[in-house]
Amino acid sequence: MSRQTFSTPTSGREAGAPTMAPAWTPLRTCVFELGAALARAYRLRRDARELARYSDRMLHDVGLGRGEIESAVRMARGRA
Repeated sequence: MSRQTFSTPTSGREAGAPTMAPAWTPLRTCVFELGAALARAYRLRRDARELARYSDRMLHDVGLGRGEIESAVRMARGRA
């Protein structure tokens, strides 16, 4: 019984040659960025709804007026 060895094809390129990015990479990046933007918009709306449920007294305790909720939510980047 003899042994056979198989080599993997290199898809028509030399080993060690630089690879090119697939043509769909920009599309993938665009879809990823769109998903991230939608997730951020969802979080902003969710947080604004949560603050809108607070009473005026509770909002005053945290230093907000009812009209400042939207800007406070949008400007709170990185604070947690």
